[in-house]
Amino acid sequence: DFKIKDQKTIVELKSRNFNMKRFNTTMVGYNKIKRALQLQDKGWNVYIYFLFCDGLFKWKVNEEQIACTMSACRRDRGKNEIKEHSYIPIRFLEFVTDELKSKEIPINGSR
Repeated sequence: DFKIKDQKTIVELKSRNFNMKRFNTTMVGYNKIKRALQLQDKGWNVYIYFLFCDGLFKWKVNEEQIACTMSACRRDRGKNEIKEHSYIPIRFLEFVTDELKSKEIPINGSR
């Protein structure tokens, strides 16, 4: 995650261990979206990049493109983590490259 001050641009990178089209949406913690919207109000461009197993995609944060925000639980880090997440339809993600890919992890979590 980085900031390009002279261009007033902030980039957040989220890695996913599955292909982009596996789900119709991808989730981002609402805390990240809320902060991004605050920065946009101050004139910053905020992008979230998603590294999937089939490539790198980007999304310029746009509140109107968020499908919904709700509590969700993730269990992939060894404990239950419940927090608010925003769901972004994958149709709004822009392809960047397929030369960068994340590593797929089997469904059961074994590596």
